Amino acid sequence: NYNNADVKFISQYTAPEAVAVSKEGVNEPLYFDDFVQIAGFNVKNCTWGGSRKDAEKIGKASKGTNAVFVKGQGALCTANNEFDAKAVELVLEKECRAHLLAGLVDDATTIQKVGGVLERVVYVMKYSKQADK
Repeated sequence: NYNNADVKFISQYTAPEAVAVSKEGVNEPLYFDDFVQIAGFNVKNCTWGGSRKDAEKIGKASKGTNAVFVKGQGALCTANNEFDAKAVELVLEKECRAHLLAGLVDDATTIQKVGGVLERVVYVMKYSKQADK
C-alpha cells in the first residue's frame, strides 16, 4: 500500500551499476550534490521478498526521497511525472558509478548530513518548482 500524494510515477531502474550497489544492502553514502538535490539525502536499501510487509517497508523508506534501492534488484525512482523520474535515474546512474569507484580508493569523500539536508530542502522548495511554471 503506497500512498504519497507527491508521487504519481514509479520506475524500476535496473542498470548494472544500480543492481551492483543494491546487492551491497547498505544505505547509499552520498557523493554528488545533484543526486542529493534530486533523489534525496537518505536513500535507503530495502529487501524485497514479495510480501506486503516488504512493500510497506519500501514505501516508508522512500518517504522524503525520490529513490530507494531494492537489494539485488536495482532501485525504484519516484516522481511527479515520467520526465522527473528519468532525471532521478540519470543522477542515480552517476551516483552508483561513483559509489563503485569509491570502493577502490581509501579516502573517498562523501557529502555530510547537514549540508546534504540543506541542499535537498533548497532544491525541493525552490528549484524543483520552476519546472512547473
